[in-house]
Amino acid sequence: MKIVHVLLIAVLFTTTTCGGDEVSDACPVDGCEVMVYSDIAYADGRNLDVYAPAGSGRWPVVVVVHGIGQSRLDVATLAESIAGHGAVVFNISASFSVPPLDGINQIACALRFARARATDHGGETGTITLVGNSSGAAKGSIVAMDGEAYGEACAEPDGSALPDAFVGYEGPYDYATHLYGSFAVPELRETNPEVWEAVDPYSHIGGNQELVVRLVHGRDADTAWYDVPPEVSAEFSEALSAAGYDVAVTYVEGATHGSLLTESDAFDVTVETVIDVARG
Repeated sequence: MKIVHVLLIAVLFTTTTCGGDEVSDACPVDGCEVMVYSDIAYADGRNLDVYAPAGSGRWPVVVVVHGIGQSRLDVATLAESIAGHGAVVFNISASFSVPPLDGINQIACALRFARARATDHGGETGTITLVGNSSGAAKGSIVAMDGEAYGEACAEPDGSALPDAFVGYEGPYDYATHLYGSFAVPELRETNPEVWEAVDPYSHIGGNQELVVRLVHGRDADTAWYDVPPEVSAEFSEALSAAGYDVAVTYVEGATHGSLLTESDAFDVTVETVIDVARG
């Protein structure tokens, strides 16, 4: 898979195409050539990069959200790989302060932005998939179920912030009730219950009932404050299933909490899962 970086001010040059002039959602075995458009403002003070298959085509649309303590550069390889399999990918930069309302609002802005701008890159906005890594998965799950309630200072304020599918890798979906290091969200339940409910993934179960949910989790001992055991995804999946969602969990033996940051078995499984749901 060849990656071509393009400045926003540059004129797009002719390249070999993946889909030709026909509607397409698949790439050659060796992958699509990918164009990268960098540093596009999508919300107040926040930028994203767009990864798109080169040439004409109509591709599913994916929004990627990094984890806490990371930036979009940390998941750039993931975004490139998804695009190389045939998708227009918006790789965003989000903030995850505590409480993480800013980041949740920014994810909602990114979905609206992707819906408004994906056609500029050959994207077909009839299907949008949200992908989150770690904390990005936990916050992303809120937007996936209840995105219309979020989004401030968006570059594209109109349009729906609800995706059609959500893929989360090792999200701490219980972070509103379980203390992860110094990120003391649980205490908000007593001090500010309204904000606590707004940032608790479980509080939003029931919204966007048509959402397809796919969770991926490693079976390896994580360490330190970010210990997110497989039971967290299992319990979240059970709650979603009880509420009527189309949900499934895939466990990857030996995968760690940071496995999406480099190519690995968990990386490959996640990319395959994203492409599968993105194509509907």
